[in-house]
Amino acid sequence: RVMPYMRGKRGHGWFKIKGTEECDVIITDLPKNGNGKYIGLVGHMIVSQYDEDNLVQVASVNCPDDATRKDMTLNPDKYVGRVLTLKHYGKIIDGFRHPNFVKWRPDKPSTDCVVGN
Repeated sequence: RVMPYMRGKRGHGWFKIKGTEECDVIITDLPKNGNGKYIGLVGHMIVSQYDEDNLVQVASVNCPDDATRKDMTLNPDKYVGRVLTLKHYGKIIDGFRHPNFVKWRPDKPSTDCVVGN
C-alpha cells in the first residue's frame, strides 16, 4: 500500500535523511561570551582552515561539554591551535551549516586543515 506524503506528519515508511560531512579545523579563538549558565565562560569555539597561506574562519562551534568549556576558559592557550573534527550539514556562504564537535585530532598537524578537505 502506498501512502501519500503528508506535510508535517511522517507516517510509516517516511524518513527524513540529511547528508552530513566531516572536516578538520583549527581552533583560532575562544571568546568569553557565554549566555545563561555560561556567563563569564567561553561561549563557543571559533574555528578556521587554511586557504592558500591564509587562515580563514569557517565556523563557530559549541564546546564539547561543560567541563571542557570551563577548562577552555581557564586555560585558553591549551586549546587555541588544536585540531578537531567537526560534522556539518553542508557548506553555506560564510562557513558550514550547523557545525558540531566530533572529536579531537592530536594526530593531525594544523597545516593539513585546508579549505575543501
